[in-house]
Amino acid sequence: MRPPRLPPLGALRAFHAVARHRSFKQAAEALSVSATAVSHQIKLLESVLECRVCERSAQGVSLTADGEILYAATQRAFSALEQAVVQIAHARQPPSLTVTTTSNFLTHWLVPRLADFTARFPAIDLRLHTSVERVDLHLGTVDAAIRYREKPEPDLYCTLLYEDRFIVVASPTLGLSRPEDLQRVTLFHVANRRVPADFAELGELASALWTADAEY
Repeated sequence: MRPPRLPPLGALRAFHAVARHRSFKQAAEALSVSATAVSHQIKLLESVLECRVCERSAQGVSLTADGEILYAATQRAFSALEQAVVQIAHARQPPSLTVTTTSNFLTHWLVPRLADFTARFPAIDLRLHTSVERVDLHLGTVDAAIRYREKPEPDLYCTLLYEDRFIVVASPTLGLSRPEDLQRVTLFHVANRRVPADFAELGELASALWTADAEY
C-alpha cells in the first residue's frame, strides 16, 4: 500500500495557527501573511485530505473531528521541530558560564584568577554580573552565584571558597560592648543604606554596622 500524500508544510503551518488561535485573522498575524493567504492554505489542505478540518461561523472558528485529530498531530510535530532547531542552534554556540557575585568580591578575588580560568577553559564564554541580591538559580538565567553564607543552601550544590570575619575596630575607651552601642558613635563604613540580603545574614552586629548613621 502506497503511503498517503502529505499536505504541503505551508498548509499545515496555516492550519496549526488557525487551530491554535481559533481565528483566521490572528493566524494571519502570527504568520505575517494575509487572511486570504491563510484561507487558501486551508482550502489546499482540505483538498489534499479530502475532508473538512475547520468551520467558520459568527462565533469564530471550530475544528471538525478530523481537524482535532490533525491539530493534535501538528502540535507534536511542530513542538518536535522547534526543539530540534533549538538543539542544533545551541550545539553551534560556544558553551557559556554566567556567574553573579558582589562587585567587591569580583574586583579583589575573582578578577585576579580570570586569566588562569581562561587559559584552562578557552572555549567557555564567561559572563560576569554583579549584584548583592539573592538569585534564584532555578530560573536558569544564572549558572553560579558567589555569596556570603553561614551555611550551604539545602537544595543547591555549594562549595566553600574561603571563610571571612567581620570585626569592629575601636578604642577601648569608647566602652562598646553591644551592637546597640554602635548607634551612639561615629562609624566609618561603605556609604550604602541598604542592607544586602547576604550581609544581613551574618548577624546583628553586621546589620548594625551597615545601618549606622555615619558614612565616608
